[in-house]
Order: sequence, then C-alpha cells, then structure tokens
Amino acid sequence: MWNDYTTTLKVHERLQDHWCEPEEHLLRLRDARYGQIESDITKLEAAADPETLIEPFNMAKRDRELVAASHDLSNTTCALDRKLAL
Repeated sequence: MWNDYTTTLKVHERLQDHWCEPEEHLLRLRDARYGQIESDITKLEAAADPETLIEPFNMAKRDRELVAASHDLSNTTCALDRKLAL
C-alpha cells in the first residue's frame, strides 16, 4: 500500500481527500500531543476573521523573501518527489 505513494501529490491526496474519522480517532488515541494541537487549531479557527487576513496575505505575496522561500520549497518538493519515485 505505502509503495503507491510515489509523489508528494499522492501523499497529499491521501491525507486531504481520503483520510477518514476512524484514522483520525486512532491518531488522537495514540498521540496526546496531536489531540492538543488539533484542539488549539480549532480554537484559533473559531477566533479568526478570514476577511482581515486578505490584505496582509496579498502584501506577503509581494515580499521578495517569501517569493524566494516559496521557490525553494517548490524545488525541495520536486526533489522529494524524485526520491519517492525511486
């Protein structure tokens, strides 16, 4: 089964699109820290106002350092994909 995940895209699809509640429940049982982080994220999401983030996000997309880091991340992702495909 795990040999089927030969790209980061396939790993992402597995986790994003095919992750199910029994797997989530099992992860919470096995890793208390995961459950705490999940709870923290839920609290932050409840308090967030997405509309207030639009302009800071647009400003960040114009930041040269962020653009360079994004490019580096893309290159790293491609390199990891090549390793997974071996």
